[in-house]
Amino acid sequence: MIRKFIWIVLITFFTLTACQAENSPSTETPTLGIINLQVTLGSTHWMDKVAQCSNQIPNLGVYRQILPVNELDLSTSDLILRLGERQETDPYVTVLGTEEIVLVAGQDVLVDALSLETVHAIFTSMITQWDQVPETQEGSFEGTQKITTLSYPSGHELYHLLETSLLNGKSITTNLVVFSTGETLETLLNEHPFAIGYALKSQVPEGVRILNITSDNPQPGLQYVLAITPQEPTGLLRELLLCLQNAP
Repeated sequence: MIRKFIWIVLITFFTLTACQAENSPSTETPTLGIINLQVTLGSTHWMDKVAQCSNQIPNLGVYRQILPVNELDLSTSDLILRLGERQETDPYVTVLGTEEIVLVAGQDVLVDALSLETVHAIFTSMITQWDQVPETQEGSFEGTQKITTLSYPSGHELYHLLETSLLNGKSITTNLVVFSTGETLETLLNEHPFAIGYALKSQVPEGVRILNITSDNPQPGLQYVLAITPQEPTGLLRELLLCLQNAP
């Protein structure tokens, strides 16, 4: 009888121990998924959206590099963000949204709009003074006011996109005053009141004048924001891209 009682106690003990082991919470640390992201100079403002989305997705980390377009490399990254059109060499492309290249002007520029032909003529040195601009009314400018052209440096993504989208593939040939940031652009426009430049509409500093571009195309400077991946995105990468497509 005593032996039978001991066996019952032992069986009960091991049963309870097994149940506790099954019900105890796991102490394993979730695996962190890392996405290697390369971003162009013209797309760096999208980093805020990337940070917001990565914070919303559990167990996701994003390693970011900002590179010139000619240094982007899918063999060393999982995702590339850039502006423009899809290239034949892009394996898989997801459109995240759109941006627009617009013209900006100094406070003494006495026009509100320029034709695409005039923009082309200014940035290729065919027109160098404001009194030569067809859109200016006779007597609008006293004397010969030189047009100061402001631009990103030649290696910048937006420099190239200006040539392809607004200059019909022609090279910029005018003498340029170069800037790299929105703050510098704003400063230069204040220093050169007869200047003209360009920027992404979403990044134009508050208070800076935007000139309309008259063209058969209502948005001649429209640019796609592209996410380029080695293959169709899945898992955490797909979650990130879906989040970016819906980010404000």
